[in-house]
Amino acid sequence: MRTFEHFNKSGDPCPICKTHDDKPPVLVQISGTEDGNIAQAMQVHLECIELTAYKQDDKIILAMVLRD
Repeated sequence: MRTFEHFNKSGDPCPICKTHDDKPPVLVQISGTEDGNIAQAMQVHLECIELTAYKQDDKIILAMVLRD
């Protein structure tokens, strides 16, 4: 997952903390906006989420957990 150095303050705020704080963000795809290999995404502060991978039956499940 690509992270960015600065939060784009001209867009929507982080959907979790509701701020435009200048902290490293990641882009998270918005479900249902796919058009081939292109999709819309939202910025989320990296510190607002925790990404965890689980292995189950030879499959990898990625979970995004909101941090308090």
